[in-house]
Amino acid sequence: MGSGPRDYASAIRGKGSFDVVIVDGASNRYLCAKEALRHLNPGGMVILDNSEWYPKSAAMLREAGNLIQADFYGFKATESHTSTTSVFFHREYKNIPRAATQPTLMYGQIKVSTDWDSEPKQPKARPPAKQAQAQAEEPLTLTSG
Repeated sequence: MGSGPRDYASAIRGKGSFDVVIVDGASNRYLCAKEALRHLNPGGMVILDNSEWYPKSAAMLREAGNLIQADFYGFKATESHTSTTSVFFHREYKNIPRAATQPTLMYGQIKVSTDWDSEPKQPKARPPAKQAQAQAEEPLTLTSG
């Protein structure tokens, strides 16, 4: 195999199809992204790293018609600037949770349980006689306007 950009991009050929294809390398990412499309399983995803530097590659993936783009921004490890990684989900993509609760906690996170994350509980209905008695016992609240 040669060492040119077309050789690098075609390295995936003959390897079958994939659920995830990552496009991140010191080569022509447009050609790599085109090859990724040819080898992507239905329901899979293509990850384009540093996508802000490769807007034509991102547009080509987005305009393929069967991919949905989601951009993730943040600081690059070991560098002092931010970057974008774009994930292109095939329209048949289905997330398969790794655990009963998603998202899962990472090391160092604090587990918090709160009732702010569910439907509020409705007060139990009282029988009509007890409801009238309870209303009679409620204090009167006065407000001024």
